[in-house]
Amino acid sequence: MHLEAATDDNDSRAGGQRGPIRLAGGNACCDTAKLSYQGPDRPLLNDRADEMKRVRHSAAEMLALATAIASTLSCSGPGKYVWVDAYDPPPQAEKPSVIVPGDVIQVRVLGQDQISTRARVRGDGRISLPLLNDVKVAGLTPIALSTELRKQLKDFIKDPVVTVSLEETGPPSIYVIGEVVKPGVYPLDRVGGVLAALVNAGGLTQDACTDCIFVLRQGPSPARIRFTYEALVRPAGKAPTFQLQPGDVVVVE
Repeated sequence: MHLEAATDDNDSRAGGQRGPIRLAGGNACCDTAKLSYQGPDRPLLNDRADEMKRVRHSAAEMLALATAIASTLSCSGPGKYVWVDAYDPPPQAEKPSVIVPGDVIQVRVLGQDQISTRARVRGDGRISLPLLNDVKVAGLTPIALSTELRKQLKDFIKDPVVTVSLEETGPPSIYVIGEVVKPGVYPLDRVGGVLAALVNAGGLTQDACTDCIFVLRQGPSPARIRFTYEALVRPAGKAPTFQLQPGDVVVVE
């Protein structure tokens, strides 16, 4: 991928401020210098064949889920964000293990073997259970899911006792969508960060907004973290060393 960085000479001479950084063919939809000085807003399985069929479709389903998460968020649209330099990750205690697409979970209902199920979480974050059909499980801890299933099963079983265990975790991955050449699901590079994710996705398109790059982080402490391309390529601040986590969605607008 060929990336070029250029500055606006007129803007650079006026007031000594740097103009927005652009990729080759890209454009900046916002005033980077202005935004930088504003700072952050203050505001499966029961059958092996079934498992293989679901695995083959999981990548496309997970990408569709990531796109749905980000579809209503835009540079000028609703939703709060925080600049990466002002973002403080929550303590580890606030990030219990949650179920994500690709995980295999075991659901046991005491005395009800016909309902107990071992299933892989589909790309849409759901599994199929007898009596309940499709149930959303992604984003919940095993304990939270067992509590939710008890509530739903009370219509069919008196005082159900439900336990949920996480038996297999899917390979860590992230999603890169929006104005990139090759949107898709990519293996998590714990070293490369956001810039490496953009490179893996083929770089930015000609219509990309170079200061409207976001990381959407789900979980108990969801966040919408904003980056500029200029900050990603400069050896200063938090942007170049920002660590992506499994399930993060990188959105280029």
